[in-house]
Amino acid sequence: MRRILIIDDEPMVAMSLEMLLECEGFESAGIASTVEQALKLLAETGCDAAILDANLGGAFSGPVAEALQNAKIPFVVLSGYDPQQQRGRFPPGTRLLQKPCRPEVLVEALRASLT
Repeated sequence: MRRILIIDDEPMVAMSLEMLLECEGFESAGIASTVEQALKLLAETGCDAAILDANLGGAFSGPVAEALQNAKIPFVVLSGYDPQQQRGRFPPGTRLLQKPCRPEVLVEALRASLT
């Protein structure tokens, strides 16, 4: 079962994502709401992929994206910001999705990132 790290500072969004992923056959690798928590969870528990919010409590999540990329862990950015606003802030080829996002679109993006 693939383990997905959820990195989002909105508790209700994070819990909804966790329930969605479990219904779709994934396992939660944990939930982080700050850059520091995300980096700690990544180092301690690892994951197969991640869902990353662009803004974590007012802080840009770029350091987490960099750590994921360095560890060769695929991730999808799920943000309230327009994807065009995010271009250039994340590594080339990063899948950028805008909240609210249809669940099937997010699940498809995650599955595609894991192939």
